[in-house]
Amino acid sequence: MAKRDPLYEYARQEFQDYLEEMEVYMRCLEQERANAFLELKDGYEEFQRIYGADAVFRSRVRVYSKPQ
Repeated sequence: MAKRDPLYEYARQEFQDYLEEMEVYMRCLEQERANAFLELKDGYEEFQRIYGADAVFRSRVRVYSKPQ
């Protein structure tokens, strides 16, 4: 598509808007993931506090990377 094409600027702006919206969405997901990790950590600490040595997971827990 040539820059002089009337649809060029429209298509460019639509694509730019899409990418910017995806970036906002991904940042939201990152924040929610971080919040979920904190909730899990707090819950597990409470689990350990209440049940001590009996506070164990019955199945292997997957290791996920923490948000940066």
